[in-house]
Amino acid sequence: MENPRQHPADDFDDPLSGLSDDEARAFNSALLRGFRDFTLLALIAHALLWAWRPWLQ
Repeated sequence: MENPRQHPADDFDDPLSGLSDDEARAFNSALLRGFRDFTLLALIAHALLWAWRPWLQ
């Protein structure tokens, strides 16, 4: 009898993306690093704009 809590994709050996586990981890790492850097840049830009011309006075 099959475990009812097992996810159907758990025994799927061929990933849909075509990436290996290491490639997927590297891609995920680069994606998260890019998101972090973009967010940091946006926060700095907003802080500079707020210092120059504050909104919501």
